[in-house]
Amino acid sequence: YGPEITFTTAMPPIATTAATAITTNSAVCGGAITSATGGTVSARGVCWDTRPDPTIALATKTQNGAGDGTFTANLTGLSVLTQYYVRAYATIGTNTVYGEQRSFNTAGPPVQDIDGNTYEVIGLGTQVWFKQNLRTGKYRNGEVIGQNLSASAWSSTTTGACAEYSDSPVNGAKYGKLYNFHAVVDPRNVCPTGWRVPDMTDWQTLYGYLLGLSEYTGGIVKTTGTTAAGNGDWLAPNALATNSTGFSVLPAGS
Repeated sequence: YGPEITFTTAMPPIATTAATAITTNSAVCGGAITSATGGTVSARGVCWDTRPDPTIALATKTQNGAGDGTFTANLTGLSVLTQYYVRAYATIGTNTVYGEQRSFNTAGPPVQDIDGNTYEVIGLGTQVWFKQNLRTGKYRNGEVIGQNLSASAWSSTTTGACAEYSDSPVNGAKYGKLYNFHAVVDPRNVCPTGWRVPDMTDWQTLYGYLLGLSEYTGGIVKTTGTTAAGNGDWLAPNALATNSTGFSVLPAGS
């Protein structure tokens, strides 16, 4: 006999899919196992926690069958406006391998403005944001913001005003209204009670959080697709857009 050697069979490559259908207490995630060269995958699913690097031993997990291929998992019982870390897993024998770690934030209860418009709420790091642009035509106290100004009147006014891109109500409903500086800083406040327009410090905080997730900070907050392809709002190529945060930023005009 020759000298004895030992080896360990390879674990299957596994990927974690980004969370979708995120609500206040649930989300949909999953994974993809490309091959199980070292044996049969006896268990698979995703595990999640509010701490990084969740494992099946220490975190909550789903069990989504066995074998290779793709699978979808429903994450339930989540807390409102909370950041979660999630990884897909696959078990062969006594060994478990994990996909890459992804994170997402659960949503908050919807918010209504003075006009009755409803906004979805999303947590991003330590902050909470509306997912849609503001589209009210009134200040918080019910007083009307100036509207229907001509281009010259818009440029010269020294009081609050708002408009819709291309003066189109359809654009206003989808992309929100456009507000001038006077409306934004007016002490009557354009935002619902408990909310405010973000300032530069807020945007820098958001940028810092996004940079910790990806170097493509714009791509992970933008909606996917292009106008040319007929499945989006952005001009081509929009190649780096993944919207993995679920923030769903749209190009709202100016």
